[in-house]
Amino acid sequence: MVKMKHGALFSKRGLWVICRKVMFVIFLSSSFLTRTYAQDEKVSFEVQNAKLTEIISILEKSTGYTFLYQDEQVAAVKNLTFRFTNERLSVVLTKCLAGTNLVWSVEDKTIVLKREEKVGAQQQQVKSRKVSGRVFDETGQPLPGVTVMIEGTKLGTTTRVDGAYSIECSDSKNLALLYSFMGMKSKRVVVGDKSVIDVKLEEDVTELEETVITGIYTRNIETFTGSVSTFKAEDLKQISPQNVLRSLSVLDPSFIITENRAQGSNPNALMDISINGKINVTDLSQEYSTDPNQPLFILDGFETTLEAIQDLNMDRVESISILKDASATAIYGSRAANGVVVVETLKPKQGQLRFSYTGNFTVGWADLSDFNLMNAAEKLEYEKLAGAYKDSNGVNLDENGEIINESQRARYYARLKLVKEGYDTYWMNEPLRTAFTQGHNVFVDGGDRAFLYGVGISYNNTQGVMKKSSRDVLNGNIRLSYRVKDLSFSNQTMIGKTKAVNNPVDFSAYSQMNPFYAKRTVDGEVPKYVYRESLAGANNYDYVWNPLWDYQQASTNETDTWSVTNNFQIEYRFLTYFRVRGNLQYQMSKSEAERFRSPNETFFAKTDADKKGTYTKNSSSNNSITGRLNLTFGRSFGDHTVNGVAGMQFSDKNQESYGFGAQGYTTDQFSSPNFSSSYVTGKPSASDSKSRSVSYYFNANYAYNMRYLIDFNLTTNGASQFGINDPFTTTWAVGVGWNVHNERFFC
Repeated sequence: MVKMKHGALFSKRGLWVICRKVMFVIFLSSSFLTRTYAQDEKVSFEVQNAKLTEIISILEKSTGYTFLYQDEQVAAVKNLTFRFTNERLSVVLTKCLAGTNLVWSVEDKTIVLKREEKVGAQQQQVKSRKVSGRVFDETGQPLPGVTVMIEGTKLGTTTRVDGAYSIECSDSKNLALLYSFMGMKSKRVVVGDKSVIDVKLEEDVTELEETVITGIYTRNIETFTGSVSTFKAEDLKQISPQNVLRSLSVLDPSFIITENRAQGSNPNALMDISINGKINVTDLSQEYSTDPNQPLFILDGFETTLEAIQDLNMDRVESISILKDASATAIYGSRAANGVVVVETLKPKQGQLRFSYTGNFTVGWADLSDFNLMNAAEKLEYEKLAGAYKDSNGVNLDENGEIINESQRARYYARLKLVKEGYDTYWMNEPLRTAFTQGHNVFVDGGDRAFLYGVGISYNNTQGVMKKSSRDVLNGNIRLSYRVKDLSFSNQTMIGKTKAVNNPVDFSAYSQMNPFYAKRTVDGEVPKYVYRESLAGANNYDYVWNPLWDYQQASTNETDTWSVTNNFQIEYRFLTYFRVRGNLQYQMSKSEAERFRSPNETFFAKTDADKKGTYTKNSSSNNSITGRLNLTFGRSFGDHTVNGVAGMQFSDKNQESYGFGAQGYTTDQFSSPNFSSSYVTGKPSASDSKSRSVSYYFNANYAYNMRYLIDFNLTTNGASQFGINDPFTTTWAVGVGWNVHNERFFC
């Protein structure tokens, strides 16, 4: 019978940590204090007629130490009855092993039980030897904390900070060692005649994928209670090699892209995105800062814009996580009420200098098969029956199906004449083309254990299916990281240049044209108008303008944007289970949008000469500083896993914009305002805005045996937009989870 009264909960071997870096921190705790700690740690429990294995189980749960022993040696020790109250662990071990031939010793966080070597019996024992070596990862970086076990026994050790280990084992050529580490594939090595064995472990991709990255902290998906979907770069590329957002909409049904029929395939239009549908006012601007239905976007830990994610080169992406429920709001506040999209880019890897290039090329065209349009005769007959030629009293046809109003009847028969002459024009294909899109990415990285570097450049050229529409995106990035003992620094600089060219004539101008109008004259010329009808009065006509005429003019609509972003991070690990991290981001962008409308456009046909042709220019500049400081804690003891994060974030954003318009051009050969006659309005426009925000957040997570979970999130957000009377709002969330697949009846 085993009766446990109480016991302090400390860490246990076999940690369920989030990632290898946290394992590294845990192992860096002062190992030279281990033996003293084992002697001073105190426990309390009571057993009656218990087996030694039962006492070992109690001590493992209450102290966090792992016991290594041979089963047959320990199984023989039974019928133990003790009662310990706040007794030192060293005393407990000595009393429990008294009268047996077992002794104990401590190595790091491991207590080894083995037979006591008696004088005179050593010649009868099996000859032993020492095997030593080091354990590395795929890049050659030493791995601390790797478990090295003798196959078939519970005897083993762990690697030190430099990845080195040594272990006593029997002198048998068939002996094998087992190497295991969180996030890595286990490896079995036969010792043979070797006394030095160096091992390289490979990453276990399936295990590494079982993590959730929120942008503030990383969690094992087994302990995360929120609703989340995570996708790797390989998953995204299988769907679309060009756009990460398009791939997400296919992979996750909750990630919805609403098709904008007015914009069509315009490469410069921002997507209308929502997670789990729209819950706020619709038909607002697509600009991220003003669309209440759009999710929050996080790039490498910092808030970013929809445009930045939409322009992101697919080959730079490492993973994307979508946070969908109230936990996202509790982490980031009200601005994440519609979910969060967290994007992580590739980081440089240790090793020799590597050069990589990836490129892709796609072809696109417009599918007009859904446009089952009427021909010229059908369209004219439809207009007649639909009442397009009715009189002012609303009367359309007589009993014989003839148009009653004389003037309207004349309009109808003039158009019918065109149909009889064989005019049946298809307008929809005129503004379209076969679009070619290409993307290129070059990345150079390398470094050693202390210093890593990565330099990359990417270029995307996207042609729109509409003629005279395109988008060119050029990005460069430099990523450096340096580690010295428990302190690490990293800095990432990104520079981007974007040129957006928009088509001068909308697709709707073509789709609204009647098929009984001719595009061109018999000489092949493009006329300014395709049809005209006489109205009351001399020289008074109603014109049907030709969109092809406007397309041929020297009108332009272009936007140039460039941006610079710098992310700096410093991290310090201390006291085994703690990590403090500081992040600072500076971002600056400038944009210039210019639009020139030729004075020859049909839009100005009835405009005074001194107002024909317009030029508008709008410039904007943005700069922001964002900082974050957080403290994280992670520890496992026995069947319990506890994680916690507390921190704060601040931001300071400034935006300036100005614009002006000019009018009155005599020719479209020159678009400079110098050739205009006046301003469009009385004076130029300008605006200047500043905003500041600060947030405090806390997260606590507990998991029992990786089966039962509870999560608590709390955040308080303050912003200058809220006013001075009540600038803060608080959001919290509690989540519970049950990993049914970890239950015994599922195993």
